[in-house]
Amino acid sequence: MTINRRCAALFTATVGVLFATSCTSQQTRTPSGISASFVTPTAEQLFLKGKFAVQKSPLKFLDEDNFGKELDLSERRPVADLRGTIFEQKYFREGTRLIANFYHRGEFYIARIPDRAVKNVYFQLSYFPPKALGRYIAAHSLLRFELAAPIELVAKMPTIEELELMARATPEDEIKMMPAPLTGEENLVRNVVISAEAQWVKNDKYKKYSLKRGMLGAYIQIVRFVSMQTRFEGFYSTGNPATQVRFQLKDENSGDKILAEALRTSESDGLTKLYDTFWYNCTTIAFDMVERAEGIKDQRLGFIRSFMQKRIPVAAPAKLESYGAIEAEPIGLDPSLFDDSEEAYQDKIAIPKRELCPEAFEDENCDHVKAAVDALKAAGRI
Repeated sequence: MTINRRCAALFTATVGVLFATSCTSQQTRTPSGISASFVTPTAEQLFLKGKFAVQKSPLKFLDEDNFGKELDLSERRPVADLRGTIFEQKYFREGTRLIANFYHRGEFYIARIPDRAVKNVYFQLSYFPPKALGRYIAAHSLLRFELAAPIELVAKMPTIEELELMARATPEDEIKMMPAPLTGEENLVRNVVISAEAQWVKNDKYKKYSLKRGMLGAYIQIVRFVSMQTRFEGFYSTGNPATQVRFQLKDENSGDKILAEALRTSESDGLTKLYDTFWYNCTTIAFDMVERAEGIKDQRLGFIRSFMQKRIPVAAPAKLESYGAIEAEPIGLDPSLFDDSEEAYQDKIAIPKRELCPEAFEDENCDHVKAAVDALKAAGRI
């Protein structure tokens, strides 16, 4: 998947306009016996399907009207907490929480998340054109979580048809219809991302992000949960750089609190929030989740400065510095990400025997990919 263009930034100094985007709770009981009290969620509750839920404002004459149209949820879905569902009956394990719609290797999974797992939290900026004066002015903001204990992928998400068949079966038969939990190292994920992205409807004419349409009510905002391998697949497909800074967490529980808040936000927002290029985008969401979890606020003087840094991804590092964030290696050079980088390299370059730098790559993009590959070679990975 290419680096997401659902959040973008735009800076036009000549006209004096500056705006951009870059764009659960713990389960403690162990089910015993097969019980009808475990419900079978609907396709809508699991976000397997859903409609554009925001009505057009009568005061916004130029806005698009997509209310009631089916959303394209083939690649982006919110998280769904599976507590109390038949899936918990099958896959629950003490000391974890079970969620739906984790995205990895181009598919959605049911995943088990340890209650105490997060080692580090990073704010990442994934850049892409256009540029001004040789510098990127557009980027996508996201939160990366490095885990001491891995997330387990336990099963692929059911299709709508499979879910409907389950709903008509007895609880005993439902349990039998669900596959055995996945096993093996390939189903353990140690670096994950929370990413707020704009999503269009199924019959959208363009099926891609547009900064202008992001200001005209064209998209629903989806907070999705994906693997870093997914992000590296985008990196190797485009060569666009991605930088990161590491948060100075308040205490040993902070990382887990931020992840829990991010997952809560994903599910509670669901498909109900209108994406807005300036007011509600991936940068604002990333800061909101961290600030709510940590109970912190930007105390600096200068409203305009702090206000804009929360909305413009390329200006976000200045705000992060005020929180004590520490600059980290770019993703391609970060040893803690070599597993993800290597897997994506194999899938995107080695196995299909693709040229390291296709003709469409700019020289700078080629340099980014070469640097990441050289780092893997130096580490003896390839």
